[in-house]
Amino acid sequence: RLRERLSVSLPEARPMLRCAELEGIYGRQPVESLACAGVFGGQLVRLRVSHIRREGRMAEARGFAELVAATLR
Repeated sequence: RLRERLSVSLPEARPMLRCAELEGIYGRQPVESLACAGVFGGQLVRLRVSHIRREGRMAEARGFAELVAATLR
């Protein structure tokens, strides 16, 4: 079960995605997830990136989401 840790808009300069940083346990493994949604070209786009909880990983997930938003712009 995941719970919301933080709500953010990405990219910060020109928000196009509304995201939630989630954290929880999968089995016995601590995990983090970034769940985002936004509208591009009239279509709803959802993105979810999950990974093992480690220092710096959420920054990578945010960077990936920003690249996806820039590509879809």
